[in-house]
Amino acid sequence: MIAALHRRFPYKWIALSSTSLAVLLVTVNQGSLIIALPVILRQLHTSLIDVLWIVMVYLLITTVFLIHFGRFGDLWGRKRLFNLGFWIFTAGSLLCGLATSGGLLIFYRVIQGVGGAIIFANSTAIVTDAFPKGERGRALGINSMVAAVGSIAGPILGGALVTFLGWRWAFFFNVPLGVAGALWCQLSLREMGKRDVSVDFDVAGTGLFLVGITALLLAMSFGGVAGWTSPAIIGLGGGGLILLALFLRLEQGARNPLLDLHLFRSRVFAMGNLSAFLNSVARMAVMFLLIFYYQGPRGDDPLTAAILLTPLAASLLVVAPISGYLSDLYGSRGLSSLGLALSAVGLAGLALRIGAHTAYGEIVLWLILLGGGSGLFNSPNTAAVMGAVPPEKRGVGAGTRSMLTSAGMVISLALALAFITSAVPMSALMRIFVGQHVVTSSQTLQGFLTGLRRAFWLSAVISGVAVWVSMSRGRTRPQH
Repeated sequence: MIAALHRRFPYKWIALSSTSLAVLLVTVNQGSLIIALPVILRQLHTSLIDVLWIVMVYLLITTVFLIHFGRFGDLWGRKRLFNLGFWIFTAGSLLCGLATSGGLLIFYRVIQGVGGAIIFANSTAIVTDAFPKGERGRALGINSMVAAVGSIAGPILGGALVTFLGWRWAFFFNVPLGVAGALWCQLSLREMGKRDVSVDFDVAGTGLFLVGITALLLAMSFGGVAGWTSPAIIGLGGGGLILLALFLRLEQGARNPLLDLHLFRSRVFAMGNLSAFLNSVARMAVMFLLIFYYQGPRGDDPLTAAILLTPLAASLLVVAPISGYLSDLYGSRGLSSLGLALSAVGLAGLALRIGAHTAYGEIVLWLILLGGGSGLFNSPNTAAVMGAVPPEKRGVGAGTRSMLTSAGMVISLALALAFITSAVPMSALMRIFVGQHVVTSSQTLQGFLTGLRRAFWLSAVISGVAVWVSMSRGRTRPQH
């Protein structure tokens, strides 16, 4: 059956189907979990800090290990590792659904994060291996389109599952998808990439990176709650920066470095990754903030809040495959930069106009600009970055890109939380978060909206800086 399938369809489309299923699995999980968090908090009798850990620990694990699993893919084979990632993610999802306490759920999210890191680190490299240069933008655009479908379906599906079956089904739903994906990958994928024949592994660099990035991201994640001047936060942040500086110094002379700094000699690779990082910082907390907004001042239930946010992902869904196709014809710099500029306008519009009684039609306009801008940016930028990486280094190249994007997500959520907690008492924030739609005073309401607007203004400025970075990559030729 598989042999007949390979004869009928080019391998590149089979590879794309595997990576698209992986992207769908992970994005649906992210969206459904955000909707389920208030119910998890109530039913497991946990704290807001534990809930933050449930979200952040997954992002921390994926960020920390992405480069490692990209490197392992270069050494051992991407198909083997990618398939293993499916099984680990599926097992982690099953365990999360069975968790009986907040602490256990956090631990099982670590397992899920390891599987997610393996999937993310190798999926882009598998697509890049399978498609010729002139078609990579379109293929990665389809991946982005599938991610948008997951972003739309995840919160809505999560709301329905939580409402009718309970929060555990936000995790159990991943299990049949994960099993199907693992079996499909095992049967249909083949090793296409050129294997890196190096046998040495950068043990010292791995240790420095793991400890340094973990310390820094922990400081960023919880600085808004514990206080940015807390000795623990200052110690974690400062120590992490020192260790990462030592890591970069070590990598310059390493024989087989974990992070190949030579890749950053390519202006396209360096500036493309930096602009992707800034885009992630600017927009990844938007859905998180708006779910707070709709469940707090607007008083909507979780499912309604999820439905109201669909224009953000729907516009990305429409634009992403088109931008990927256009980048194959005309190059990436102009499209990517225009996408970032549109995102900046959407964020600035939200910062200027959002209020307790803002008309939904106006919010939709800004969400469409923001989502469409992201769709216009992602596919061309990813195609350009991966096109600048030698075949034998595509695993570490994809891992580096994914790591920077994931780190941007952590920082985005941390900054958003810092703005909100600086303007709203923790007790009031807790009531908003668990779905008790009561803002106790006009002062609290204004504080919440002020924090929201400041977060959006900062995101708009960061997107503006990303436009300049994207334009600085130099002219890029069409990928054909």
